[in-house]
Amino acid sequence: MLRPLLRWPYHQLLAHPTWIRRWLDVRLLSEVLDRYPHWPYGGEEVIHLDGRGVDPEIPALLPGVLGAHRLGQPFVASLSQVELVGPYAVVRQAGGYIVPELNPLVLDRVVKAHVAVRPRRGRTTSRYPLLASLVQPPWCGRRCGYFHWITDCLTRLEGVEQYQKITGEQPLILLPPSPAPWMQESLTYMGIGRDRQVAWSGDMGQVETLVFPSPRTLPVQRKKFNPYSVAGYWYVKERIQQAIAHLPSDFTPAPRIYISRGDAQVRRVLNEDVLLRRLEAFHVVPYQLSRLSFADQVRLFAQAELVIAPHGAGLVNMIFGQRPAILEIYTSTFVPGYFIIAQSLGFPYAGVRGEDCGGHLVVDPEAVARRVEGLLSIRKP
Repeated sequence: MLRPLLRWPYHQLLAHPTWIRRWLDVRLLSEVLDRYPHWPYGGEEVIHLDGRGVDPEIPALLPGVLGAHRLGQPFVASLSQVELVGPYAVVRQAGGYIVPELNPLVLDRVVKAHVAVRPRRGRTTSRYPLLASLVQPPWCGRRCGYFHWITDCLTRLEGVEQYQKITGEQPLILLPPSPAPWMQESLTYMGIGRDRQVAWSGDMGQVETLVFPSPRTLPVQRKKFNPYSVAGYWYVKERIQQAIAHLPSDFTPAPRIYISRGDAQVRRVLNEDVLLRRLEAFHVVPYQLSRLSFADQVRLFAQAELVIAPHGAGLVNMIFGQRPAILEIYTSTFVPGYFIIAQSLGFPYAGVRGEDCGGHLVVDPEAVARRVEGLLSIRKP
């Protein structure tokens, strides 16, 4: 019955989640904390997004985003005798599900997990005595992109670290299936060696003790982006940069950089050659992140004073910067994720709208040059 349901456009029903919550017994982690050991750490944060200093058209594209956002105190919980189910390793216990946040995207993952938990011949169940999962809905599952890996996964490792300090125990860390090299490399720099990294089967697992850190952001609503914890960003930056500082390197990046998507499937700047010739006057040097190791990407952004890039996951590396000016080339559908990060961290930000061209972009080089001049004037002492 459920498999045909998944082929029906049931997503419109997820906007009214009460009946699905009752049917599948979906509970928020914060609602069941009284049943499990849990430990708060850090403190509350208030992040202000005011849109000052950016192009007037950008705040107009951000209904519900500007203003003050209060992030509660993070915590880490220890859940006993649970199952992990489906591609997003949804937590299941006693027939119900425990999720870190509740919205249509998460409920979609729970419904699919409920289908996956049904008996199946030949199923192999993995077993873990002590585990912390970085595979959680709504974003980090079978396919976890670079942006969500940095913001949703690595920032939560501070909770795992708190658990280790309190209990003296070191859990294994569950990664998405077939983890990308940058996932494994970044975890190593965070102090979690390959011997503690295990890849999720994408199916079923039984865990004696699950270390469950709370998300470092507000619950995500469909088509809306919320800020992430600045303290979480600083935690990731500090751990990774400390580890990389001790590694030998002959990589000497330029301070003014352009991030090219010349090898990407979408959002390539089709007149990039013309744009780069115009940017030579500002001593801007192009880089393709796919040709750099994770460590060199961190080094690239750590010393950057100006970053120009079409919208793409590589821009999340700005969290490793000191105070770079950010110029984002965006599409007609403005996604405010990098505007929010820049504003949260106090970085100068500007945007230039490109013309959509079959999934790619054409941008006015003179418009980019004017924004560069404005950003560089802001950075002058």
